[in-house]
Amino acid sequence: MRKTAPSLLIFIILFSGGFSWGGGNSDPLTAPLRELADKGDGEAAFALGLRYEYGDGVERDPEEAMYWFSRAGESNVPAAWLYQGMKYLTGNGVEQDRARAEQYLQKAALHGWPMAQFLLANLYLEENRAMEAAIWLELAAENGYPGARAQLEELRQTNPLEQSIVARRLARVRELMNRKRPAPRNHRAGDGPLPAP
Repeated sequence: MRKTAPSLLIFIILFSGGFSWGGGNSDPLTAPLRELADKGDGEAAFALGLRYEYGDGVERDPEEAMYWFSRAGESNVPAAWLYQGMKYLTGNGVEQDRARAEQYLQKAALHGWPMAQFLLANLYLEENRAMEAAIWLELAAENGYPGARAQLEELRQTNPLEQSIVARRLARVRELMNRKRPAPRNHRAGDGPLPAP
């Protein structure tokens, strides 16, 4: 009998009706997730963070959610960085810290998360950093994030930016993003080069 991959288990847990967003405390799925997370499974840690963040099967606890998001982030789960960034941005379960919010949102944004790109752009807009905001709004718009294109056009109308500079910086960010994208999940670092497409 083959072992079920932890990712498959988490998928089943989240999408089999166990993830109700409702609340309550009689959930049999939290213990297996905790066991996986304690063994270093970042996706399980992220799933636990979501459960505590939204009170799904456990008592809602924003601080406990942040603990699990941090554990997931340490395992390089980009979605966890998005949640850490949002929590530091709003002060939900942690002391508000815009510098740390920027750090985590940037990590998630560099891994291609459109919501992180959009939030990072808005953080930069609040700090009057229009050039950086334009770069992240452009990426969020390219990734189809709602409202990003309109906000980018408004920024261009109210703040004339040197488009050649934006284009050069955007190219550098894209290059960085391409370097940060992980190998497919079924490929491990010691497996040798990836086959050609």
